[in-house]
Amino acid sequence: MKQIIYILLFPIALLAQESNNISVVQSPGSYNDGFSIGLQYEYQNNTVYVGGEIYHFPKLNNLDYSHLITRIGLNTKALRVFRLYAGPRIGAIYRESRIHALLGLEAGLDINITKNIFIGASYASDMKTDSKLWGNEDYHTVNSGLVRLGFKF
Repeated sequence: MKQIIYILLFPIALLAQESNNISVVQSPGSYNDGFSIGLQYEYQNNTVYVGGEIYHFPKLNNLDYSHLITRIGLNTKALRVFRLYAGPRIGAIYRESRIHALLGLEAGLDINITKNIFIGASYASDMKTDSKLWGNEDYHTVNSGLVRLGFKF
């Protein structure tokens, strides 16, 4: 009987370990196009994460770029130090007083520096529909490497 209770309580214990995170995000591979910066909020437990991201890139291709996206996915934690995560991204790009769609995937690794501070690196591949502003394509794909510094609370 004791084993059955443990089996039933184990998934609840996994989900109960949760945190809220805020991180500053930057794309070092985009420095040739100028400076950009973002802010992410994320709720996570041992299985899933969900959150949002605001990102701003002044004068990208001579037009200010901002996006607001929702991120949701699966994550796993190893040795209480590493976190691996992956999931879809969906949102909107704001350029030239118009809204354009964004759809993508992301995967990343976070490393805990202290109990409340972490650094991370991630890869995102996004399909963006703001191409008509400078070309004839309906959409284009952007592959980005991102780094972040985050705080848990």
